[in-house]
Amino acid sequence: MIDRSLKTANILILDDIVSNIQILEGFLQLKGYSNVLGINDPRQVVEKMVQFQPDLILLDLNMPHFSGFEIIDQVKRILASNDYIPILVLTADSSEEAKLRALNAGASDFLSKPFNLLEVDLRIKNLLYTAWLYQQTKNYNKVAKQEVEEKTAQLMSKLEELRVEKEKVEASLRFRTSFINNVSHQLKTPLNSITGFSEIILSPDIDNEEKSQYQELLKLSAKKLSKIITNFVEISSIVSGDYKVDQKPFKTEELVNLLEKSIEYDVECHRVEFVIEVSDDLKGVELISDPLLIQKIVFQLIDNAVQFGNGSKVTIKIFLDNNRVMITVQDFGSGISPEMIERIFEPYLNLNHEIGNPNSGTGLGLIIAKAFCEVLNGSIWVSSAKGKGSTFTVSLPYKPSEVAQSRNMAESPFKVLVVEDEEINYMYMSIILKQNQALVSHASSGLDALKICNGSEQFDCILMDINLPGMDGYETTTQIRKIKKDIPIVAISAEYGDQYVRKAKEAGCNYVLNKPVKADDLKALIKSIRGF
Repeated sequence: MIDRSLKTANILILDDIVSNIQILEGFLQLKGYSNVLGINDPRQVVEKMVQFQPDLILLDLNMPHFSGFEIIDQVKRILASNDYIPILVLTADSSEEAKLRALNAGASDFLSKPFNLLEVDLRIKNLLYTAWLYQQTKNYNKVAKQEVEEKTAQLMSKLEELRVEKEKVEASLRFRTSFINNVSHQLKTPLNSITGFSEIILSPDIDNEEKSQYQELLKLSAKKLSKIITNFVEISSIVSGDYKVDQKPFKTEELVNLLEKSIEYDVECHRVEFVIEVSDDLKGVELISDPLLIQKIVFQLIDNAVQFGNGSKVTIKIFLDNNRVMITVQDFGSGISPEMIERIFEPYLNLNHEIGNPNSGTGLGLIIAKAFCEVLNGSIWVSSAKGKGSTFTVSLPYKPSEVAQSRNMAESPFKVLVVEDEEINYMYMSIILKQNQALVSHASSGLDALKICNGSEQFDCILMDINLPGMDGYETTTQIRKIKKDIPIVAISAEYGDQYVRKAKEAGCNYVLNKPVKADDLKALIKSIRGF
């Protein structure tokens, strides 16, 4: 049945030699093919293709006006994207180059003259059968199209439901992939500077002036590295949901002090002018929130403003509006296009190429800011125009403290016990503490700390390293709390995350500082403990 169907196929023969066409026509008629058309002028191929609608083309390569290769190209242009007409090349050119070129151009099969007619018959049958199968599939698809559309309509609602979940999964995968890539990329630059300048500083061939210059560069690279690591740690805690709010009373002046510390790197490194304005109705007012978390939010916005601003000025304003604390961070850069504003808080959206900024970033800053705003039950948005800069606005709940008292710094010396097994770390903290008029004692282990606390000497504060040999800082703090109920204890560790904070506070610590301990953070904490 299929064979009879194939015999009615339209076969087009294209050869400039009439005798070759006649041989093929006679042979095909002998084999029972009833619809055969031969032409010897390749210029007629387009017209005959439209009129005859061939199911198979037998094609010579070497012809005047158009070569067989050009005919193949014309046929491909005529055919619709879902049509298929096999082409059997029958040519006197037996070279491997011609064969490969024809097949690469789109020919279905290739035979060199003189050819065996029986082989031609078999090849024609195979090609027609392939075309028949293709047509049957096409017809089946046409018949099944309506059924497929109906099934598709039924699935659309389900797919719509799955789309949101799919986007969440893809966003998570992109987030994780970008995170890993950024860890590798972002850490290399400051690490390279730190290792490089460290080696140079140790060289005996440089003078003191050069050494001082390189030390400043080393310091800037270390600050940059610390900032990058902090971002990675923050986003990790956000992704894991391991972050809590530490609500406590604070004055706006304390927040301003935190912000001023945040911008020191940019002032020193990028020479950016910062203007911080606090409205009169917030000056001296004590609020209840998490000042460190607010500082982290604004820090990310400042970092974003420095990166994408024009590098000259950033304005920060803190004011009240409709019983909300509002914080705006404005830059004067090239601005953000409307379509990008809609996507500005998406994970790892890289605006560097969008706005022509060659600087690279971790892609985490705005995500951290948005996540922390949500933790504080606040919101964040941006207004911008191309060429006019951008303003990010943070809106937070306004909770004034009922008790606003400030204690004066005690006239007696402030005594600090530093529990630290690493001598270099102790020396570093000791220098900072002494610069702030503190008397410093040292315990190199948990057992030493217990002995000292059991003695007659009284301390105003204990700095407790968590990773101590033998008895760790958690256990040491627990034991000290049996002796000293009220003394402020500050946990210091390289560990990050809310889980670590909870563990430290469960042991009895009042405050937490992360290594590397920044001098300004330690100073601010001691200042807070002293009540100044």
